[in-house]
Amino acid sequence: MLDLASGAYYTLNKTGAVVWRGIRDGLPPGLVATRLAAMHAVELPRVRADVATLLRAIRRCGLWERPCALSA
Repeated sequence: MLDLASGAYYTLNKTGAVVWRGIRDGLPPGLVATRLAAMHAVELPRVRADVATLLRAIRRCGLWERPCALSA
Protein backbone atom coordinates (compact mmCIF):
# COMPACT_ATOMS: atom_id res chain seq x y z
CA MET A 1 0.00 0.00 0.00
CA LEU A 2 1.30 3.44 -0.90
CA ASP A 3 0.32 6.65 0.88
CA LEU A 4 0.32 9.08 -2.01
CA ALA A 5 0.38 12.08 0.33
CA SER A 6 3.53 11.08 2.23
CA GLY A 7 5.16 8.59 -0.10
CA ALA A 8 5.21 6.00 2.69
CA TYR A 9 4.93 2.40 1.54
CA TYR A 10 3.22 -0.23 3.71
CA THR A 11 3.15 -3.99 3.31
CA LEU A 12 0.53 -6.50 4.43
CA ASN A 13 0.83 -10.22 4.97
CA LYS A 14 -1.40 -12.53 2.90
CA THR A 15 -4.31 -12.35 5.32
CA GLY A 16 -4.04 -8.57 5.60
CA ALA A 17 -4.06 -8.36 1.81
CA VAL A 18 -7.28 -10.40 1.71
CA VAL A 19 -8.84 -7.99 4.20
CA TRP A 20 -7.69 -4.96 2.24
CA ARG A 21 -8.96 -6.33 -1.09
CA GLY A 22 -12.35 -7.07 0.47
CA ILE A 23 -12.62 -3.57 1.92
CA ARG A 24 -11.36 -1.99 -1.28
CA ASP A 25 -14.01 -3.92 -3.21
CA GLY A 26 -16.74 -2.56 -0.93
CA LEU A 27 -17.37 -5.57 1.29
CA PRO A 28 -18.40 -4.81 4.86
CA PRO A 29 -15.65 -5.66 7.36
CA GLY A 30 -17.95 -8.17 9.06
CA LEU A 31 -18.38 -10.11 5.85
CA VAL A 32 -14.63 -10.08 5.24
CA ALA A 33 -14.13 -11.46 8.77
CA THR A 34 -16.78 -14.14 8.26
CA ARG A 35 -15.14 -15.30 5.03
CA LEU A 36 -11.69 -15.37 6.61
CA ALA A 37 -12.95 -17.35 9.60
CA ALA A 38 -14.45 -19.95 7.26
CA MET A 39 -11.33 -20.10 5.05
CA HIS A 40 -8.96 -20.65 7.96
CA ALA A 41 -11.21 -22.49 10.45
CA VAL A 42 -10.68 -19.80 13.08
CA GLU A 43 -13.32 -18.62 15.56
CA LEU A 44 -15.26 -15.66 14.19
CA PRO A 45 -14.88 -13.41 17.28
CA ARG A 46 -11.09 -13.71 17.01
CA VAL A 47 -11.12 -12.89 13.29
CA ARG A 48 -13.47 -9.93 13.81
CA ALA A 49 -11.14 -8.52 16.45
CA ASP A 50 -8.10 -8.99 14.20
CA VAL A 51 -9.84 -7.37 11.23
CA ALA A 52 -10.91 -4.42 13.41
CA THR A 53 -7.33 -4.03 14.68
CA LEU A 54 -5.94 -4.01 11.14
CA LEU A 55 -8.51 -1.50 9.93
CA ARG A 56 -7.80 0.81 12.88
CA ALA A 57 -4.10 0.69 12.03
CA ILE A 58 -4.82 1.44 8.38
CA ARG A 59 -6.98 4.41 9.42
CA ARG A 60 -4.29 5.70 11.81
CA CYS A 61 -1.89 5.72 8.87
CA GLY A 62 -4.41 7.79 6.92
CA LEU A 63 -4.94 5.09 4.30
CA TRP A 64 -8.65 4.46 4.93
CA GLU A 65 -11.34 6.76 6.25
CA ARG A 66 -14.45 4.63 6.68
CA PRO A 67 -15.46 3.44 10.15
CA CYS A 68 -14.78 -0.21 10.88
CA ALA A 69 -18.16 -1.40 12.09
CA LEU A 70 -18.08 -5.16 11.91
CA SER A 71 -21.68 -5.92 11.02
CA ALA A 72 -21.91 -8.38 8.15
